[in-house]
Amino acid sequence: MRSFRATGCAPRFRFTPLPGENLWEIRLSAPSEAHPLVAYTTRTSWTLPRKIWRGVSAHVLDSPITVTIRGVSSNAPGKPSGTRGTFTIAPVSATGKLVYWATTSSEVKPDTSKLVGFDVGDEAVTNALLIDQVGDRMLLSAGGRDLRGMYDDPHGVPAGHAQCIGCHVSTPDGEAVAFTDHWPWNDLLASVQEQTVGQRPAYLTAGAELLLNQPWLGMQAFSKAHWKAGDRVLLAVYSPRNQAMGTEPGVGFSDGAPYPSHADRLAWFDLETKATFAADPTQGDVQQQRNRAIEAQRGQAFGFLQLDGETRSVAAPSWSHDGTRVVYTSADVTQDGRLSGNNNEVDLHEVPYGDRKGGKVSPVQGASEPGVAEYYPALSADDSLIAFTRVAKIDSAPMYYRTDGEIFVVPGHGGQPRA
Repeated sequence: MRSFRATGCAPRFRFTPLPGENLWEIRLSAPSEAHPLVAYTTRTSWTLPRKIWRGVSAHVLDSPITVTIRGVSSNAPGKPSGTRGTFTIAPVSATGKLVYWATTSSEVKPDTSKLVGFDVGDEAVTNALLIDQVGDRMLLSAGGRDLRGMYDDPHGVPAGHAQCIGCHVSTPDGEAVAFTDHWPWNDLLASVQEQTVGQRPAYLTAGAELLLNQPWLGMQAFSKAHWKAGDRVLLAVYSPRNQAMGTEPGVGFSDGAPYPSHADRLAWFDLETKATFAADPTQGDVQQQRNRAIEAQRGQAFGFLQLDGETRSVAAPSWSHDGTRVVYTSADVTQDGRLSGNNNEVDLHEVPYGDRKGGKVSPVQGASEPGVAEYYPALSADDSLIAFTRVAKIDSAPMYYRTDGEIFVVPGHGGQPRA
């Protein structure tokens, strides 16, 4: 056995038996303990019970724990075999939860798509969020005139209900997720807390939910520095609309979007806005009414980061935890706020947040190599590292998912990439 350090999960021991062995003794001892812990098993693997692990890990820290495993044959007892090794419990805890998208079919439908997750130390995963738990959100169609699915829905989802949980990101407090719904790619927020799962978070106003109901939105990003009452902001990719309203490029609802896009932007949304966007069908076209109201709130309830020097489209942002900058994917071609194929260049760029103003764009050194695809950035918890997906050669295949993608890491402000 080799020596190792454990932090969160209870340790598991697996061993290869000698011929004829069918009974094993596992003995754990430490200098600070008066007596060893002894267990017997007829299996070739054993996990320290979680209750015992919690007790041990609470006070036997940074001290070697010796593990001795001995085996015999119960049919022909004799001198037992044995092996020995050590492990050490680190003096810090590994905490946190992991939530991920799970689907059982390539055709993503409400009954095949969900979020599942686990806490550090859990022995199994649990359902974190199901589509039917999100339920009716009065979601509008791309044009903003009717409920989505009012006239037809291939999956039989009731009009106005959420359809898909796929691309998602946790809020900084871990109590909710934001995710991109099905076509026409609106954004939603839903609680993942046990008592309120699927519900709207209390801070999310009706006006903010309507703004996130706009079509052609992409992945979201949050920052711990901008996650408190009075400053609760969501960043998202925002695709152009076919029907521009007000100052170019237009905002609001649209019956279509450029496909593919070459000009997606980064938008910010105030999740606590008091703005309302009511429309009265007796007073003219509902889409135009809503779009005029949305345009009037540009710069107040929502707006766009200035991307000075950016000549390509935007996708997959990651917002620094200190709230000062945004790292994102710069690509020639995007599709409904997501990465697409037929790109000539895909790099990581960064821009200052600048109190919702944005600023000058700069390439991330080590993650902006010509002819190489670098995308899907993720800043570490202390902003000192950027992890990203790297494909050695760009071709016409979709960048949305690539089997040849590798994980690379660069320093937080750029530098030598490491696999």
